[in-house]
Amino acid sequence: MEASQVSEVAVKPQIAVVNREVLWEGGVVAVKVPKNASEMRTDSLHYLMFPRFLKGGIVNMFVHIPDGASVELGKTTYARAKVMRKDLADGRQFLHVDLHPVTEETPVTHRIAVVPETTTIDDDWTVFKTIGPIKGLVVVSPEDAKLNPASTSIIASSPAKVSSDDPQLDRLMADGWTVVSDHGSMKKLGKMKKGEWVQMAHYPKKKK
Repeated sequence: MEASQVSEVAVKPQIAVVNREVLWEGGVVAVKVPKNASEMRTDSLHYLMFPRFLKGGIVNMFVHIPDGASVELGKTTYARAKVMRKDLADGRQFLHVDLHPVTEETPVTHRIAVVPETTTIDDDWTVFKTIGPIKGLVVVSPEDAKLNPASTSIIASSPAKVSSDDPQLDRLMADGWTVVSDHGSMKKLGKMKKGEWVQMAHYPKKKK
């Protein structure tokens, strides 16, 4: 019987952010914060972070938590949204979404979604195409808009289902790892570690 192999991809040194630009702001959205969202703190910021997966990468969602406030995991939060672009010192650019919580009484005005390129969208929606190898769209639409359900299955925030005959994978998922892609004999997993998104390859233990 072969031993299970788990190889973790090394975390690269953090690249400095040289510019941040607001691409869109002004609406209130309702967003469910996943139970496995990562909590982060810096000297000046406190926020929750969770990814939306697309082909080729992710778009991060940041829920900024004011001093003395809290955001409950697994629940819907209401927030003023900003679609942002950050430029790194090495020339790469990424889109992300900033969410600043408001009271539940604040009316929801928009819907924001991270969806594949093939999603059917309306001409009057605001759409931002992801950059580089990441293939997808950040879509801002009216609150009552309906996206084509046949082409947006990737936007679900819940982790991929785990096969009950792989106890090691169950343990990894319980520890916060998420299945990014499934290649049969190998699953690619992802997790936030100390503010960095890292990935690892999981090879299920072969039966005798």
